[in-house]
Amino acid sequence: HATLVLAGLASLASIAPAIANSADFVRSLWPQAEARGVSRAAFEAAFAGYSYLPKVMDLTRKQPEFSQTVQQYIDKRVTAAQAAKGQAMRGEWAQTLAGAQQRWG
Repeated sequence: HATLVLAGLASLASIAPAIANSADFVRSLWPQAEARGVSRAAFEAAFAGYSYLPKVMDLTRKQPEFSQTVQQYIDKRVTAAQAAKGQAMRGEWAQTLAGAQQRWG
């Protein structure tokens, strides 16, 4: 749960350029993480070694995942064979996934 929350908070990195210092950016995320039940230790571990890389942010703006609709993206990248394999794997892993969902939500 904490990992998903932290991943979501990390996705807020698009606002990092507005915060000149990356340490300030990370500190600005803590209240949101804490409000969502993330421990300080998990937060610190998730952002240990974090540094803002402008080039990475520039590259994300050019990714098709962010410039196309989900349907356009899928239509260009997912084949019928991949979809069939996914359906087969869903059946193969259904019991395991149902157990995980029941246990962890």
